[in-house]
Amino acid sequence: MRSTCFVQSGFYGRDARVGRACAARIRTCAVQRRRTRVIVSASFLEPLASDVGDEELVKVVDDLRIAPSTERIDPAFAYSLLDQLRMGKAEFDELAVDVFRTLQNRKILTSFGAFENRHSPGKDKAVSVTKFAEETGIPMSALSPKKSTLQAWQFAGVGVAVGTFFIARLYHVDMYATAISLGAIGAFALDQAFLRGSIFEAIYRSLFPEYREKILKHEAGHLLLAYLLGCPIRGYVIDAYDALLKGIPGQAGTIFTDPRLQNELQNNKLTQKSIDRYSIVVMGGIAAEALEYGQAEGGQSDEVALVSLLAGLRPAWYPDTILNQAR
Repeated sequence: MRSTCFVQSGFYGRDARVGRACAARIRTCAVQRRRTRVIVSASFLEPLASDVGDEELVKVVDDLRIAPSTERIDPAFAYSLLDQLRMGKAEFDELAVDVFRTLQNRKILTSFGAFENRHSPGKDKAVSVTKFAEETGIPMSALSPKKSTLQAWQFAGVGVAVGTFFIARLYHVDMYATAISLGAIGAFALDQAFLRGSIFEAIYRSLFPEYREKILKHEAGHLLLAYLLGCPIRGYVIDAYDALLKGIPGQAGTIFTDPRLQNELQNNKLTQKSIDRYSIVVMGGIAAEALEYGQAEGGQSDEVALVSLLAGLRPAWYPDTILNQAR
């Protein structure tokens, strides 16, 4: 918002009335400028409304980017802005980068990127299984995701339903038991095919609350490392239904953006530092589970993501090199 003050030239003070009029005009313009400054400042001093549209959100980010360094930004405004960008459209990635960097420079996100310039082990540094266990105190077996207990219960549920069906047929039990068994099998199949198992997972969560805690710790590992390594975080999901609504594969996930990695991939020139950064963030969930529970349960999709990136590089990475990078 701008206020314009126009004072006509050629006045030398001969007409007192004109002089008073011009003086009044100048005072009015000064007040308008002060009010304008207050309005601009106020936009950064209170949280954003939850119903901010896309165009208005882009304008807010632009205003924040060009605001003078003396402009006060309230943390409540900053966090509400980050929340508006959370899980937004893909084209908001650049906006998220601008917001995180601006808030980092304004000392609001003080720990963001705190470790992005630290040295990290590279591809040429061999890390044996024995050395890894000695330095971290974690055996490699703890970092190998085991079959999820949720998957075990899914298979068990199908087994019980199928078994009930055949027993009912074998002993000529009434059709109600058969119908219930077929209904259970059909419901499970539909849940897996169209809802990614979200209904079964919701039931499992209610019966085993510790499952939700494991997911929280796993995603916290991704989120913390992405934040410390300077990768803007777009959001996270911790249940299958939420992931389905947001178009995220799997039953949970942390969404972050790495502009340096994206730029290098587009230019076909990927640096070891970017590979290390991506590896650390992707494997952070498995490491968090191993540290907290002594054994990682989730993380198969994380391993697939890392292998997919490294195996697609040219020259190709061999399996032993990929395993070394993961360690």
